[in-house]
Amino acid sequence: MEFMWHDEKSKTNLTKHGVSFDEAKSVFFDEFARLEHDPDHSKHEDRFVLLGISSLLKLLVLCQRQTDAYNLFFSAPAALCLTLRNDNYATQDMPCRHKK
Repeated sequence: MEFMWHDEKSKTNLTKHGVSFDEAKSVFFDEFARLEHDPDHSKHEDRFVLLGISSLLKLLVLCQRQTDAYNLFFSAPAALCLTLRNDNYATQDMPCRHKK
């Protein structure tokens, strides 16, 4: 799997969310990660949310859109409004820290 990103966007993500894209890509290798389709955030392209554990043992949410390859454009600690069910990760409601 190949990962590419803009260095400036990676710096912004690290400053804003405390997660580098290099760390975020490790979630793709979490065998228990949960991928969910996210139709609510775009009517023009397929978007997905990936919930998993990073190589630094952080629970992360990665938001991505489907193109020829995955285009990672946002990653953050899992502190968003999500309810995901997975046999390997306990069912939980995560607190929301952002406002719509």
